Amino acid sequence: MKSFFSWLHSIGVNEASMIAGGMGAVIAAMRMKGSIPERVGKFTIGFACAMWLPGIIIRYLALPNEAQFYGALGFVFGYFGMTIADALQDALQSIGRHAKEIDWKTIATGWLTRK
Repeated sequence: MKSFFSWLHSIGVNEASMIAGGMGAVIAAMRMKGSIPERVGKFTIGFACAMWLPGIIIRYLALPNEAQFYGALGFVFGYFGMTIADALQDALQSIGRHAKEIDWKTIATGWLTRK
C-alpha cells in the first residue's frame, strides 16, 4: 500500500485530495439530474479535477504543503468540477443544435462566389 501512495505522489496526486475530491464528486453526482452513464462521466471529470488541480493551486499560490489544504481544495474541485462538466455539456449540446440550423450550403457558396 505504501508503494501505491508513493506512486501517487510521484505523479503529483495527494491522497487527501483524492479522498475528499471523491467524496465531493459523489455528493455532486447524487444531486445531479441525468442518466447513470452521464453521471458516471461527470463524476470522472470531477474526480480528475480533484486529483490534479489542488496540487497546482497549492504550488501556484505558495500555500503550505499540508493535507488540510489538499483535502479542502480536493472537495471543492470534486464538487464543482462536476458542475463545470455539466455546464460544458449543456453548452456543447446547444452549439450542436444551433449548428444544425445554419444553412451551411448558402455560406459556402457565398464565399466561393465572392470576387
